[in-house]
Amino acid sequence: MHSNNPDKSLAHRDGANMPRNVRSTMFVMFLFSGFCGLLYQVIWIRLAYAAFGITTPVMSVVISVFMLGLLIGSAFGGPVVRTLTKRFGCSALLLYGCIELLIGLGAFCVPRIFLMEQHRMLALGGMDSIGYLAVSGLAITAALLPWCILMGCTYPFMMAFALEYRDADHSSFSFLYLANIVGAMCGTIITVVILVELFGFFVTLAIAAAVNFSIAAAACFVGARFGTSPDSGSGAGTNTPGENHGNGGYSLLSILFVTGFATMCMEIIWSRNFTVVLKTVVYSYAALLTTYLMASWIGSYLYRKHLAASKVFSVPLQLSAIAAGSLLPLVANDPRVKAGGMLLALASICPLCVALGYLTPQLVDRYSRGNPTAAGRAYAVNTLGCILGPLFACYFLLPVLGVKFSLLSLSALLLCCFCLYGGKSALQEKRSLAVAAAAILLLLAGYFFCDTYEEKFAHARYHSIMRRDYAATVTSVGFGRQRQILVNGIDMTYLSPVTQFMAHLPLALCQQTPTTALDICFGMGTTFRSLVSWGIDATAIDLVPSVPRAFGYYWADADRVMSAPGARVIIDDGRRFLMRTNGKFDVITIDPPPPLEAAGSSLLYSVEFYEIAKRRLKEGGILQQWVYGSDAQVIEAVARSFSISFPYVKVFHPIEGLGCHFLGSLRPFGQADAAALVSRMPTGARSDLVTWCGDKTPEAYMAEMLSNEIPLSQVLAGTTKAMVTDPKPYNEYFLLRWLAAGRLHENTGAP
Repeated sequence: MHSNNPDKSLAHRDGANMPRNVRSTMFVMFLFSGFCGLLYQVIWIRLAYAAFGITTPVMSVVISVFMLGLLIGSAFGGPVVRTLTKRFGCSALLLYGCIELLIGLGAFCVPRIFLMEQHRMLALGGMDSIGYLAVSGLAITAALLPWCILMGCTYPFMMAFALEYRDADHSSFSFLYLANIVGAMCGTIITVVILVELFGFFVTLAIAAAVNFSIAAAACFVGARFGTSPDSGSGAGTNTPGENHGNGGYSLLSILFVTGFATMCMEIIWSRNFTVVLKTVVYSYAALLTTYLMASWIGSYLYRKHLAASKVFSVPLQLSAIAAGSLLPLVANDPRVKAGGMLLALASICPLCVALGYLTPQLVDRYSRGNPTAAGRAYAVNTLGCILGPLFACYFLLPVLGVKFSLLSLSALLLCCFCLYGGKSALQEKRSLAVAAAAILLLLAGYFFCDTYEEKFAHARYHSIMRRDYAATVTSVGFGRQRQILVNGIDMTYLSPVTQFMAHLPLALCQQTPTTALDICFGMGTTFRSLVSWGIDATAIDLVPSVPRAFGYYWADADRVMSAPGARVIIDDGRRFLMRTNGKFDVITIDPPPPLEAAGSSLLYSVEFYEIAKRRLKEGGILQQWVYGSDAQVIEAVARSFSISFPYVKVFHPIEGLGCHFLGSLRPFGQADAAALVSRMPTGARSDLVTWCGDKTPEAYMAEMLSNEIPLSQVLAGTTKAMVTDPKPYNEYFLLRWLAAGRLHENTGAP
């Protein structure tokens, strides 16, 4: 350890002349403030999915706007709080209380703004257009930025309060950073695991608002009792910004920018690469974020402990550790190593996050010396990197370079940062050179020997094609009927008569002659192909541009199907398309991606979705919903949501596999006779129906399907009485329910 550095002088003044109970209150207030901040981020991402589509760009924009607000608030909060305290002659803590009060109001405003923006954007067309991506980004920015700016102001406002004591706390940023990051970690865990499952989104937001209001009340009480005005000669009014920046100030800022940029890029890339092991449930991102925050908290705690002992690790050593740690998620998670899995994936990001949690508050402390304006400037530079990182990863690195070479490029950038900043001083510290050498070896190992989950099938022994875009990595692999489609490494569907019956059964049951149909979720294109075989206008919707581009891999006649009169594929969110189209359909068929618990899937299972969908059905039209899985409670909840919206419902077990076909209509179904139904089918549709049924006739195959009908009352016979709604997505949040039932051992996508 190096004690001969600028951090040493900070330790002896840490907290002097501030009453212990006031200092503890500051910590608790900032802890709960961090709790609310991450609660809002988690729920705002989910609400943004509902409003603007479940895509990586939406998540990236929300995170970037969140960071942009922190940047603006932290950059300008120092001058603002200094001006306001002088003008009104009040403690900065009273102003901090006002900030928390306004943040709490955002809990009620943001959902309403999202709803307004969603309706305004329906005229912009498909989600793959540049116009939609740009305007949706602006809409998210307008909805979130004011509240995020207020969150960014909390650091300089609280630091200004610390400076109201004559012997100012020159390491107050790291003190508050530690409290904030502990609160953020708790906010992520408690929100995802407990609050949303018990109370739903809107009640959870109200709880967070109540916490913000309580912080505001506590801040006003403490500020009125213990705060001092600037006129009393406190440090808040006398400390001059920038007075301590001569010692490598620009180098410190450049490190803060590069580390923020690189690590936030990596967070987006990890979320795609680890999809295979973390699965697509809501707990996946929460587990990744919680691990990131917990490791950062450990690093921040170690820094505070070392600071008190005047034995802080040198910056070059930490930069070399960050460079080496950035490569562990790539090297340790090769899919060919059977010992991998969720725990290894999460553990592999910890060394990087610990080093980052140690370095970031140290650099801000060193740059600012407790000055709120300087700390805000330094934190803003770090946040600027955090803003640009997710956008760069989403729109450039992942589509162009893929997971492996994106991670290698970012690690190389961190190594360059080490060489530029710490190269000379590292020559005098053998540990820095040793860790840097280890980073170089890991970089070479990653380049020459390591695979990622994205590239699992990209070898000569597999017949595979990989396609990348801004939304996902899509891999087509296999031969014959064993072909598969994988999105971010997750197996989505397979060639099956189940997906053919999703088209043929509802079309045959229509009392009127069908002329239009809509397929939500393209998959391998089997259902879309079956719709086209009826000679009708068929529209397919999918979120990921590369999914329909893979159609020809699975069907030799894909070009003919795509060029058929009335056949079209649109890149959009299925729910959003139903809201913006003026068309009506005889049949709408839906096959959400597995598993049944997948994050965001409730947007295609909820009462609100069915209300939207039935408005797009023609008189006597039918909505077909395929619910895959074996979770009887969730299937019951979906059935209840379905039956609330449709007075006439039929339920069938599939020809093969698990789950149920739900068919709903606003008019009674006609007589379900196999021969009569098949007689209504065009010749091409009959041929398509028996693609995989061996020697069975279309009539026999349809009769087999009809024999699988089960009463709706049987599906609703459970005791949960739950349903799926937008505010309370029963199928997505299940951990408490599964813990109570002892079901976490099941391999259904749960963590």
